[in-house]
Parts: sequence; structure tokens; C-alpha cells
Amino acid sequence: LSHLTLTHGWFVQASGAINGVTWTLTLEMQLYLVGFLLLLTPFGASLRHRVWGGVAVLVFLIAIAYRFGVYYFNDQDMVLCLHWISQLPGLCEGFFLGVLIAKHAHHRGNSNFIATAIDRRYTAAIFAAGLIGSIVLVALLEDVNKQYWEHWLFPTFFRSGIAISFALLV
Repeated sequence: LSHLTLTHGWFVQASGAINGVTWTLTLEMQLYLVGFLLLLTPFGASLRHRVWGGVAVLVFLIAIAYRFGVYYFNDQDMVLCLHWISQLPGLCEGFFLGVLIAKHAHHRGNSNFIATAIDRRYTAAIFAAGLIGSIVLVALLEDVNKQYWEHWLFPTFFRSGIAISFALLV
């Protein structure tokens, strides 16, 4: 029943019961629903950029606080910790950044944007920052992979770093 209603991710026992990779379906359905509602909001005015920036900070703080709480109150059961960290709101910042990128691209497409030399340099710098951030995070993960769960820093902040780096790449 939980798989039919796409709520199986809410139950540790049912999350991967039928097929291990289906644990993501609950999360994806929730994110698509939230993303659809976010895409319906207006984005064009410069004041709204500040509002969306503030909402992005709030989304990051909620995701980070949630992951920290899951880690802190977990009693050293890393399987359970991984399960709950991989649910909403623990993964929301990457999806939220994707929605912001889509809204920004849609807004830029509607404004007949013409890239200047400064725009191209700015874009290259953003891409380089994302590429460097991604490489550093992957190297860091490779270096501390065996100790990932031993300290709260990685389970709490790593996913946010990946979300920012990949958003800069996109």
C-alpha cells in the first residue's frame, strides 16, 4: 500500500522493500509537487530576486538543521541516519536551486538577453567556481570516505556543498 501511494520512503521498513532503488520515488514525488508550486510563482522583478535569495537561505538552513538533528539524535545507527538524511527536507536545497535556475533561465529567455563580453567572463567564472568546488568535494569525500559518519560535519554540510557546486556548473 505504501508503494502504491508513493509514501514508502516515510517508512524505514518499506523504503527499499520491493526494489532497493525505489526509495527515491517518494522523495521525487514530493519534490515535483513542491517544484511545480514554486514554478507557478512570479520571478521577474528585482525585488523578487532578493525574496528568492532569502527563501534559498531559509531552505539551506532548514536542510542543514534537519540533517544535523538526524545525525545528533540518531544513536549511532548509520543505516537509519542515512535513510532519514536522504528524505525531505534533507535533500531539498539541491532541488530548490534547480527550480531557481529554471526560473532564472525562463526569465532571461523572455527578456531577449544578449550576452556581452562581461557576461561571458562572469559565466566562465561561475562555471570555474562550480567545477573547482565539485573537484574539491569529490577529492575530500574520497579522502574521508571511511570517516564520513564519525563527525557531524560531513553528514550535515556535504550535500549542501554538492548542491551549490553543481548549481554553479549548470
